[in-house]
Amino acid sequence: MPEITDVGARAVTLTGSGKPFDRAAALKALDSLLEGDENEQRETLEWLQHALDEDRLPGSKLFP
Repeated sequence: MPEITDVGARAVTLTGSGKPFDRAAALKALDSLLEGDENEQRETLEWLQHALDEDRLPGSKLFP
């Protein structure tokens, strides 16, 4: 579990390495996931839905 320490009157969440968590970098990385080819994203979603449902019993599909 990350530690919370006080650095100059600021609470900073530390990663497992002891370095401060860079929220701006994390948000930038998440935003970059939204960029991309819409068709590719649709195909990936369809593949993922099929993969999650293919071994489930009839009537218990997650994505009917």
